[in-house]
Amino acid sequence: MDCGQIFRWKKDEGFWKGWLNGSRVEMRIEGDILQYRAKPPITEDMVVNFLTLDLDYMKIYDGLPRDETTSTLIQRYRGLRILRQNPWECSVSYIISASMSIRSINAILNRICWAAYPKQEPSPFPTPQDFLKISPPRANYLGKKWFYLARLANILSSNPSFFKEFENLSYLDAWNKLVKGNEHIMGVGPKVADCVLLFSLNKFDAFPIDRWVLRGLKKFYPRILEKFGKGGIHESKTLTVHTYASISESARMYFGRYCGILQESIFLASRINDTSFLQCGL
Repeated sequence: MDCGQIFRWKKDEGFWKGWLNGSRVEMRIEGDILQYRAKPPITEDMVVNFLTLDLDYMKIYDGLPRDETTSTLIQRYRGLRILRQNPWECSVSYIISASMSIRSINAILNRICWAAYPKQEPSPFPTPQDFLKISPPRANYLGKKWFYLARLANILSSNPSFFKEFENLSYLDAWNKLVKGNEHIMGVGPKVADCVLLFSLNKFDAFPIDRWVLRGLKKFYPRILEKFGKGGIHESKTLTVHTYASISESARMYFGRYCGILQESIFLASRINDTSFLQCGL
């Protein structure tokens, strides 16, 4: 819940507290049992879907490369799961996220929620229709990002099945549609598209690349970036769409169809600067 893929979840009194399908949810692990409570109530199927408990992660791990680095990452971060988020909320979160800290993103999302439902504290995430009823908290709030959010809310208000249409597309077709197609969503670039596809639309072959993942590839899997020459890729520079797509393709070719699951381990290892096993790097 705090590895950077989802927002507005906090640990309090031993429970992880957040929102799921409009319900205020609290979860914790006691021994080998997952306990949860929600208001309004939610079904067990909703929890299973959200936590991807329907996926056999052991089988997925067996299908990943067997090099020592990958094996070590799996062992260290076993249990790190991909969460199936609401595509609208996930898209809003990542459109906002560019050049912002996780703390700032949470603060902005909470402010938007409160603006939509000021009489509820804490507040659920607004529907696209309710988002369109609110005004920016102040002049030029979020700049052009607010315009992007409003445009997406309009799309979903007129076509509620917009994201549903992505489910039957291949990863590449879905990514191209989000980033390049005629229905391209303003504010959704290569990385945001991958985050939405991985964290809300079941595209586990999406491989979001930010500075942490790029740094992790350099540390743990330098061979994947070899084709970019000795100078490599500079973390401080924005990747072009072509370069981003090329790195993503290389990661998919090496890690396989569930590369997005390992991506989270690479992201976490890089973010906490876990370099203690670099001697076994690929």
